[in-house]
Amino acid sequence: MPRSSPGRPWTRLRSPGGWSRTRASWCTRAPTRRCTPARPSSSTRCSTRSGRRGRRCTRRRAVPELITAGVRDRWDDAVPTGDALDQCVYVSRLLGSDPAVVLHGGGNTSVKTLDRDVTGEPIELVHVKASGHDLGRITRAGFAPLRLDRLRRLAALPALDDTTMVNEFRCASIDAAAPTASIEALLHALLPFRFVLHSHADAVVTLTDTELPDADLLEVFGHDALVLPYCRPGFDLARRVAQELAARDGAPPSAVVLRNHGLFTFADEAKDAYQRHIRLINAAEERIARSRGGAAHAPRPGTPAVAAPAVAGVGDDHGEALAALRAEIGRAAGFPVLVRAEKDPEVDAFLALDNLATVTRNGTATLEHVIRTKPWPLIGRDVAAFVREYRARFERFAPSYPEGLTALDPAPRVVLDAELGLVTVGRTPGELGAVRDIYRHTMRIIRDAEALGGYRSVGDADLFDIEYWELEQAKLRRSGERPPLEGQVAVVTAAQGEDAEPVRAALADAGAQVVTGGHQAQAISEAVASWGGVDLLCHVGVAPAAAYRRHRVLRHGWAGGVEIVLSADPDGCTVVGPRGRVRAALADVESLRAALLLVARSAWSESAGPTRR
Repeated sequence: MPRSSPGRPWTRLRSPGGWSRTRASWCTRAPTRRCTPARPSSSTRCSTRSGRRGRRCTRRRAVPELITAGVRDRWDDAVPTGDALDQCVYVSRLLGSDPAVVLHGGGNTSVKTLDRDVTGEPIELVHVKASGHDLGRITRAGFAPLRLDRLRRLAALPALDDTTMVNEFRCASIDAAAPTASIEALLHALLPFRFVLHSHADAVVTLTDTELPDADLLEVFGHDALVLPYCRPGFDLARRVAQELAARDGAPPSAVVLRNHGLFTFADEAKDAYQRHIRLINAAEERIARSRGGAAHAPRPGTPAVAAPAVAGVGDDHGEALAALRAEIGRAAGFPVLVRAEKDPEVDAFLALDNLATVTRNGTATLEHVIRTKPWPLIGRDVAAFVREYRARFERFAPSYPEGLTALDPAPRVVLDAELGLVTVGRTPGELGAVRDIYRHTMRIIRDAEALGGYRSVGDADLFDIEYWELEQAKLRRSGERPPLEGQVAVVTAAQGEDAEPVRAALADAGAQVVTGGHQAQAISEAVASWGGVDLLCHVGVAPAAAYRRHRVLRHGWAGGVEIVLSADPDGCTVVGPRGRVRAALADVESLRAALLLVARSAWSESAGPTRR
């Protein structure tokens, strides 16, 4: 294949410094094509030559080697033992365990190896991090082993839709049981280095979410880095990078910096690729710190100033306001949701931005966040206005997708409110936590980008394209039945001497978030602080049912709140719901669970119910 071909931008990997001809492993000798960074104090040009190719790499500015603050280099030479894939697992976990580098599934990594198929023929493989796997906890099983030559041929095609591309990834795998590779597998295949690392690090995203010119970014990342404008991840991005690499006439960049996206570094040794990645992130952080006048934000994202929400005290206006907001968001979504409110100095500083309403409408920090957070937050509590605008946006863009789209629920996932602070929304604790973490990081990115001249994400059309990505739409069509009480919050209390565990277990098994306690008011307060409201109130024994109704948050529960009294008489218990009374034996967990679900489903049928998804 010609060197200018997108499938192989420079040269086939080979020894020396490439594939070993004598064993199924990568030659450990340093590759001749790689240009070693100059020392920080050097202002001279650095070049290397390959005797065979005669290529020259010129470096006009070295990236600083020592950074006083930022992401810590945690490489330990004593740890990464084993083969190349073991080293890739190790470096992936280093990146994935730092939320300032990788957050909730973002980023991907790969390693190229030489193996043999069942016939004994040598095959070049690229092991790519699989979609849906967390880099911070990844194992060998989280990588998809793909035939490198097949991916290179795919990259040479003039066009390739995502569904077909993912199917080709499955066909290129040498392990039918392996998970599906990341959508960016083609780009990993095209970069002719052994290890390839990609992240959406906060500092890099901050710099690239601005209108800083390329020259300014090259001052930070090094003049031999490749800086590219936003391009849709997947085939389009791989083709664009391949074209740029071919145009460099054999001089590989030190890194690829993608605007509104993230950073790629690569090397033939895992340690080199990792340390370059950390070095460039810290160079970006150093540039950001200068724009702040040397000051750093406190606390760092991922480490909030307070361990628990400072609002939503039961019995006060904030608690009821949060429960009312949760109810309205649930009605807009068509299903019950969990919410959590946080208010601390970092949130207050963000809410105090003069241009809060406009800057938060500029889009998400990185594209995949839109799937979790929606394209913009709700400012204030007018959920109906958010819904109208979100639906109008769908009607505006959907006609350009001839295959048809399934509208997502129009409810906000992030609310910014002067009294409640930062309110995040999710159907499950996992979803809720991810939205919370993402927007905590987004607040810092926006503030820092504003100090650099202005926060600029991609256009709304590009955000819509990712939010309604065909692979995400396919997931919606394949989605199975959710737990019947998912998103609902139950408070379970018991009279003295009574056992509430069967009730708690039955509710939790049905998907509810359960708060238990002996004191009703305290348990309700905890439920509101943790999950934003109360939908089911259960008491085992002689129940002061009327006392529950005095709590104003209950009126905002899903379908108006459901009151359940489990009287522990010898014949069983009484479940009091909106459709009357159901008998069940406390000792019979299955009948108890059935009774509780009957109550919940009755409440569901009396509510608006889900309209989508």
